[in-house]
Amino acid sequence: MAKILRTNEQEAALETINSTLRVLKSVNKFLESAGDTAGTESTATFMVGKNRVTIPYDSAEIARVLADFHKTNAAKVRALSKKFVIGLDEDDEKTLEGVKKEKKPSKPATAKEEPAAPAVDDADEDETIAEEL
Repeated sequence: MAKILRTNEQEAALETINSTLRVLKSVNKFLESAGDTAGTESTATFMVGKNRVTIPYDSAEIARVLADFHKTNAAKVRALSKKFVIGLDEDDEKTLEGVKKEKKPSKPATAKEEPAAPAVDDADEDETIAEEL
């Protein structure tokens, strides 16, 4: 009886896809909140050994770096899933799409000009008048 063989490469690709999707979900959460604090400077505190280190950062700059990271890793996930025929569900696809920036509303449309009345040939007009008489 025929069966599907799972290879070590396919198993490794599946684990890579799953771990990358978890990271990209976190990146998406940060990018969603980064829009609220765009252009502001924040700080991050890390423990280095027994010491705390506080580093200032610009949230817009971090958002740009993370957006590039997201784009690169989403492409890698898609390539692995295609190469090893690993299906992605709807939630995975949304994660790969990332956070879409809302477009600013466009300017209101101006009133459209009325189309000009069709040109009337003077010869046709003369014939119509002659017929009426």
